[in-house]
Amino acid sequence: MNVNIKDYGIDKMCEHASKFTLQILEEYSKNSKMYVALENGKVVGTLRIDKNNNGNEYDYVLLNVFVLPDCLIEVSVLH
Repeated sequence: MNVNIKDYGIDKMCEHASKFTLQILEEYSKNSKMYVALENGKVVGTLRIDKNNNGNEYDYVLLNVFVLPDCLIEVSVLH
């Protein structure tokens, strides 16, 4: 596992990732949009989009973004 968030180390992220059971993901999917990226039938990434509880009705937050390291590409985001 590679971690690109400087606030969390590898141990913390492994602990966090272990909490994503089928039951938890099923529960999340009841209230969130869940996306799975596939490559040749293999899961290579996930993303959850949910309402931002601290924002207005049009504010959303990206959560649980996981991508296999071999599938990462560098992208530029335009604002």
